[in-house]
Amino acid sequence: MSLPPGWEARKDRTGRLYFVNHNSKETSWVDPRPMPSGWEEKYDQNTKRKYYANHLTKTTQWHDPRPEPIIGVATPINELSSEFKKMVLAREKTYETADRDWFRCLFRFVVNVCRLS
Repeated sequence: MSLPPGWEARKDRTGRLYFVNHNSKETSWVDPRPMPSGWEEKYDQNTKRKYYANHLTKTTQWHDPRPEPIIGVATPINELSSEFKKMVLAREKTYETADRDWFRCLFRFVVNVCRLS
């Protein structure tokens, strides 16, 4: 289940997942994807902890039933602009070598795909 157009999933420094809406230029802790059929997000009244109820199997669980979103740019390739390049370069200055290498590979891939389109 992918994110809606213009949305991106990221993780903060502690590894907590958050979502970026590039359309409205806002961020949110709330996953914008709909719950799978039969599932509902609920809160424990005592602990205020979030849990998930499956009404089809009448079971509950702590883990979100939606698949882990792919972290990164969710913008269609044909809509990428020089802003993407600026983002990659800014991130390269901030993070360690392994991360920079990964983003260089990603950037080369995107540029090559755009050339093929």
